[in-house]
Amino acid sequence: MSKDIKIITIIGDSLSLPSSDEKITLKDTYPFKLQTMLYPDDYHVVVRSSGRNSVSAVSLRENLDRNVLYNDSEYVIFHLGIVDCAPRLFNLMQDRILYVFSITPGLKTIANLIFKFQ
Repeated sequence: MSKDIKIITIIGDSLSLPSSDEKITLKDTYPFKLQTMLYPDDYHVVVRSSGRNSVSAVSLRENLDRNVLYNDSEYVIFHLGIVDCAPRLFNLMQDRILYVFSITPGLKTIANLIFKFQ
């Protein structure tokens, strides 16, 4: 790879990857679309995404060292999906309590703060 080419690293979960379950082809993914929008002689998009639930298995430090600090990236994009994260963050009782908070006037603000800091 030429020294003039800028590297754009995309770090994420399965959202950046093709998926047969969701019928998402490579051409439908954000990294592919980004690469086609950029000049290939100027930019190279590198995807460092992992399948479902495996991003959290790697330590943050190890992920940053391997995927960002030591690959000469000019830009880093974090591309994470949040649609299915709530069931993994809260157990059933916590989920029910947050639901009651979220529909109760006055307590809704507390529920929103919990979601923001989780």
